[in-house]
Amino acid sequence: MGGMGMVVRDSVEDVVMSAGNNVKIPATTHTTEAIAALFGLQYAYVIGFRNIIMETDCLALVNILLEKTKDNIEAHMNVNDALLLSRKFDACCFNFAKCSCNKMAHSFAKASLDFEEVIMDVSLPSSLSWNTCDRHASFLGVDTCLSNYK
Repeated sequence: MGGMGMVVRDSVEDVVMSAGNNVKIPATTHTTEAIAALFGLQYAYVIGFRNIIMETDCLALVNILLEKTKDNIEAHMNVNDALLLSRKFDACCFNFAKCSCNKMAHSFAKASLDFEEVIMDVSLPSSLSWNTCDRHASFLGVDTCLSNYK
């Protein structure tokens, strides 16, 4: 069991969306990371973002999403779902980010351990409208926090 968090930042790093939820099933770190990636992609897509650079501190997940490795990890179902969804975006890239670069997403993940439902905040800066969201690359940071690390 664990929490997951996601943060969407615009090209000048202003936070435009954040969300968190808990994972109520026992899962390994890789599975929880893959669930968090899918969670982040789903909410970003529903809100209307179409150009996403997804960042996670799980290098193994990034390598699988980039199809650089065919490791037989237990998270393949969630990885496949994330890859299918990523094809719906106009552009979707997967990047590795050091833990220190993903602190806000990790904070949401840790806080979401206590959530009973998805908590989301969407606040676009006045310089952006929903129509311009899809033209600019947005950074989607996702992270997890396992309950035994609370």
